[in-house]
Amino acid sequence: MRKVRFIWLTRFIKRRKQALEQRSAGGQVDDPISDSKLEKDLEAQEILKTRAVEKYRQRTLRRAQKLKAHLLVHTNQKTVLWSLGVISITFLILSGIIYWRLYHAQDYSVFMYNITRFVPLPVARVGSTWIAYEDYLKQLHRQIHYFEIQQQVDFNDSTTQATISLQELKQQALQRVITATYIQKLADQYQLTVTEQEIDEELERLRRQNKLASDPEEIEGILDDFWDWSTADYRQVVAENLLQKKVVRVMDVILKNNALQRMKDIEVRLKNGASFSELAEEFSENPQTALNAGIHDFFFDLEDRHEDPIVLEVAFQTPIGQISDIIDTGERLEILKILSNEGEGLRRVAHIRIFYAPLTEVLQAIRQKEPVTIYIDGIDYSSQY
Repeated sequence: MRKVRFIWLTRFIKRRKQALEQRSAGGQVDDPISDSKLEKDLEAQEILKTRAVEKYRQRTLRRAQKLKAHLLVHTNQKTVLWSLGVISITFLILSGIIYWRLYHAQDYSVFMYNITRFVPLPVARVGSTWIAYEDYLKQLHRQIHYFEIQQQVDFNDSTTQATISLQELKQQALQRVITATYIQKLADQYQLTVTEQEIDEELERLRRQNKLASDPEEIEGILDDFWDWSTADYRQVVAENLLQKKVVRVMDVILKNNALQRMKDIEVRLKNGASFSELAEEFSENPQTALNAGIHDFFFDLEDRHEDPIVLEVAFQTPIGQISDIIDTGERLEILKILSNEGEGLRRVAHIRIFYAPLTEVLQAIRQKEPVTIYIDGIDYSSQY
């Protein structure tokens, strides 16, 4: 409709101009009134034309702007879709590579370890609890570091005759993280925890026996050289050991092994004058010493790294000829009789030993209730560990 009006207006102005030209060419006398009216009409028509053109221009611009916005929206959508597609494909490819390297090739490199630190990937599942791949690689790296640095074992050289294979280290690392998960489940069930004070006390005991340096920087250096540990890592290991001991003590009673009660009964008999050697032969669960009245065939050395620190501490605090109180290591119970000094830092000792229920029995019920699912190819979990 607007287009028709514009065409009509254009034609009307054109005819009016032609009429004026004909009147001028014919020599007609100008009519001032008519001429004035005609000029006004022409001016009015020019204004209308200008307005019509402006409206048309604005309408065209609006349409152009809408078209531009439409194109921009669709172009952005296509760009976003293409970008998402590229990102998705890249993500799938990288995920496939990571999955293959970790679960099939069993890549334990530092690069893959760092990936597991930031990406929560599972290595196994105990019941409904996921075990982080990071925890498994952390255990494995500690063992590999020790054998490569301290034992000079090259696991990449197939001709090397190593005392332990890489496959065995992987098996042990996986066993440890799975066992630690079971221990934590039992600890949660029976509300058992380890405090910072208990960790500090254990570390102080090791320092007194010269098994741990007193200088923090020296400790850091030793831990790093041997196990690639930080002090925080070592405290975590100590905490895990203490927690396992607490769980074993509780489960020993539940399983009716009653090691502590049996040892208390022996202690009462000793205090009533019973013979230490006879009780050792009858009740001690160390077959090597039980046949020898409980006497060790070696001297206790305060700096011995194989004997439990708690046992050593009591052995050198108890006077010669005296019998100690019950010693609880978390794995076994001991009563010591100090026989003699054999030089500086050496003593001859007899003992009566009663074991707590073994870890396999402690974990047997929960292993049946919450079985293990392993996601790494070629590695199994042994319930005998």
